[in-house]
Amino acid sequence: MKKFVLKVLLFFACVVVMDLAFGQIFSFLRSHAKGGSTANCEYIANRATDDIIILGSSRATHHYVPQIIEDSLGVSCYNCGEEGNGVVLAYGRLKMLTNRYKPKLVIYEITPGYDYGTNEPNNKYLGYLRAYYNKDGISELFDDFDDDLSWLKMQSKMYQNTSRLLPDIADNVLGRDNNQGYSPLKGKLSETKRLAAPVDRIALEVDALKLSYVQKLINLCQEKDIPLLFMMSPWYNYGDNLIEYKPALQLCEQNHVTVVNSINESVFSENASLFQDISHLNNEGAEMYTRSILPVVKQWFNPNQ
Repeated sequence: MKKFVLKVLLFFACVVVMDLAFGQIFSFLRSHAKGGSTANCEYIANRATDDIIILGSSRATHHYVPQIIEDSLGVSCYNCGEEGNGVVLAYGRLKMLTNRYKPKLVIYEITPGYDYGTNEPNNKYLGYLRAYYNKDGISELFDDFDDDLSWLKMQSKMYQNTSRLLPDIADNVLGRDNNQGYSPLKGKLSETKRLAAPVDRIALEVDALKLSYVQKLINLCQEKDIPLLFMMSPWYNYGDNLIEYKPALQLCEQNHVTVVNSINESVFSENASLFQDISHLNNEGAEMYTRSILPVVKQWFNPNQ
């Protein structure tokens, strides 16, 4: 019986040691990544101190060119947007940033589906945050958006890192340029995908928990006295019906947050050559759009923050 108990204890000790070793290995890989999403995540979580921070989904990461903002305004800027993500990841990233320093302006690109829609399981948005679970304020996202055993699973360093296993390895081999978080899109909207008329828009089924995190993001900026701009960048031929945006617009009105609506600016929305698809500007369009918002960014940027 004693031998059996000793074997069991030895087995669990080996598991713990292997788990800790796994965590150390991937911590090393993240901190030494040459580029790509791994270096991007690590920079945001541990090193970014940029004046202007951009948050949101793919419509953030593809539409805002930090270099143009830096060159024009003489400030530092980083695009913390992420493809296929919304407020869950954005709030986590802003929490990590504000734990370390105080940005002078936060720009948030609203994307209704990702920010408060019910179209996908919410725990999918936690992948980029698992490796940073132990940072102040991050575990609460897992408590809210993951299952009841999340706290137990997240004690494992192996579990924290497996969702990023291949990217962490690849980004130590490939030296991909991050463009300060900006991801340019090539190509132009094809003739077959152009819209003859705007699509009929209907109200989204709202995920109250996700929408509460939009409020928490607003609260965090207000508590830290950080200027916050909510942006609605161009769509191709979107139309005037903004019903999908109504929940965010109502929150902004209630909290006195400025919204800059460029969805239907004709110089963009009627020019298919500036889009890669109906919801994403290509690089030419993104550069043009970023230049168009410089006056409002300059107006809200406070160098004395």
